[in-house]
Amino acid sequence: MGALSMYTLYMLNNTATLAELLDAQIARAEAGPWVPACGGTETPVTVGCYTYLYMFQPSTRRHAYYCQTTDLFLDADEADQIFGR
Repeated sequence: MGALSMYTLYMLNNTATLAELLDAQIARAEAGPWVPACGGTETPVTVGCYTYLYMFQPSTRRHAYYCQTTDLFLDADEADQIFGR
């Protein structure tokens, strides 16, 4: 990923504007709904003060971690960094 995601901007220094965060939320909504992975049985995991849930998007067949604390999705690099992979 070339540019920083909205999640990274928010988590690192809160420099994302409200308009940027809303644009990211709209783009996510247009891409189709996300559901908890493993047929809906995935359980949340807490790292520090943030709670994450592994999600699946049937319309694109993509998986991603969703931060329930900040209401934002992580890209693969962010998830690897947080989960120490």
